[in-house]
Amino acid sequence: MTWYVRKCPENTICIGSDGRTEKTAFRTIADAIENSPVREDDIVLISPDVYYEKLSFTGDEQGRPNTKNSVTYKSSVPGQYFVVDGSNHPTEPVGITLQQGVKGITFDGIEVRNWAGYGINMTVDHWVEPLWSIENITVRNCRIHHNANDPNVPGYGAGSVGTGGGLFAFLVSNLTIDYCKFHNNGPAQLAGTGPSHGAYLTGIKDSKVINNTFYNNGTINNGTGAKVYNASPRNVEVAYNIFARNYDYGFYTENGPSTLGNGTPLPAGDDILIHHNIFYKNRGDGFGAETTSRGIKLYNNTFYKNNEGIRIARNSETTSIDIKNNILYNDGVTITISPEGEIGSFDYNAYIESSEPTFSYREERTRDPSQVWGFKQWQRELGQDTHSLFLSHRQSGITSRARTIFGLKSNSPLIDAGVNVELSCVGRAPDIGAFEFLP
Repeated sequence: MTWYVRKCPENTICIGSDGRTEKTAFRTIADAIENSPVREDDIVLISPDVYYEKLSFTGDEQGRPNTKNSVTYKSSVPGQYFVVDGSNHPTEPVGITLQQGVKGITFDGIEVRNWAGYGINMTVDHWVEPLWSIENITVRNCRIHHNANDPNVPGYGAGSVGTGGGLFAFLVSNLTIDYCKFHNNGPAQLAGTGPSHGAYLTGIKDSKVINNTFYNNGTINNGTGAKVYNASPRNVEVAYNIFARNYDYGFYTENGPSTLGNGTPLPAGDDILIHHNIFYKNRGDGFGAETTSRGIKLYNNTFYKNNEGIRIARNSETTSIDIKNNILYNDGVTITISPEGEIGSFDYNAYIESSEPTFSYREERTRDPSQVWGFKQWQRELGQDTHSLFLSHRQSGITSRARTIFGLKSNSPLIDAGVNVELSCVGRAPDIGAFEFLP
């Protein structure tokens, strides 16, 4: 069944609000969630107005669903947003909360802004099992911005003031975030505040972050466009996104073992596939991985004028990091690895307008911070990047370096110059970079 939400216009007398027709629509979004006849598989069409209300979706403490699950909350006008605005709640840390046992909720055409901590928070209780009891959540065609706007209000799960961001998800399975814009989340004008992120995803599994834009997120000294962190992230795909001008990393992952609040151990996560993304002028680094990161596949991305394109550091048990078919334009790579760590495989990458050494490698076993391996030694001693290229802009055949779209000209040596990484491509082999040449 389809239900309707529409604010009563000013200076208008609205009669009836049972939600069954546009004329008798619910007057708030909360009316459609709480104590209403909306049930599983229903659609709630919401007029593109500004709603100054906090929203809560709850299951029960054992993770069992309630009758309001599997509901789609959608803008009634395609291309326009219904807005959940925190301006009237200046100290409220969260705008929309999804709790233990919530399943099948879809937000389509939503804008979330001006909340003191997180715009959207999805989290299970550390002490309650089953884990991953928040399932099948979709956030689509959204705009999430200017949250974490008060450095004196803590965001959930961060532990210090000045933290928060656009969206926080903890132990959520089958999460899909697509066609969204995350921007200006975090009190970026303030130094010394806690980290703020466009999207902070910890312990997620079987999830996708696709076709989004993350820009201008974070604080002056910390924060990312998107962060996949700890508590066993697994089977996560991050693809066709743009990460631009974020304050620290564009995208960051740290997926080592974790322990829940009740002492339940969770093993290190694996299988994070990051492909066909643009990392553009992030104030820190484009992509970063730390500690016991495993199973990372970084394929067919384009990095342009970040502080470093790729930075991998303090990897005490790092294994299976596969970095192939990437363009690094005016960008370098830095990796620091401990004696127990394994490097993984780097090859078929293109370093453009980058003077050697663009790649520095230091083993912590040397305990000598001045001993840094350059690119040629990296190739010779470790056999890495043996098929990778150094090219000028003119040699590369890239169509533009002034925009975030880096297509290939028909004569580019990067066409069909990659290696098969089991992603779809045009031609006999993948092109190098985020965009396949289409004849």
